[in-house]
Amino acid sequence: MQINAKTFFRGCRRLDRRIESKCDEIECIRVMAERVTPSYSDQPRAGGGPTSRVENAVTRYVDMERELDREVTRMSEYRWFAKKIIEQIPDDRLRDILNWRYFSGWSWLTIAAAFDVDEKWIYKLHGRALKEAQAILDNATIPAEVQNYYLIIAPPPIM
Repeated sequence: MQINAKTFFRGCRRLDRRIESKCDEIECIRVMAERVTPSYSDQPRAGGGPTSRVENAVTRYVDMERELDREVTRMSEYRWFAKKIIEQIPDDRLRDILNWRYFSGWSWLTIAAAFDVDEKWIYKLHGRALKEAQAILDNATIPAEVQNYYLIIAPPPIM
């Protein structure tokens, strides 16, 4: 499977945003669950599903928590593999640029300021870093979980 280095590293940032979104969603469900008031009745209920709005809210909350756990597991494996690729780049500056951009979320201007160079020079160094990372990726054995997530963030073009 051919993986594009830039898309691959962007996936790390995308994972972070997905996790944040899931956390926000879980918080909303938690708040809704706390607001739900159980209804008590001496009348028997028909059906075998959840019997109250509280149960429904709690069930949704637990399901979302499980989904978040799966996403975090996927994220940690993907990020771990990306870090391993970056660690193989011999030039410290190139490693720093990739780490700061894709793992810390720094802007190009902030990275340029950290190196005390022009922003255009950072673009050039970033291009070099991606070329070196691409060469490493091309020769790497990519774990199935990483490939699966990559396909989610960079699906093949529809013909």
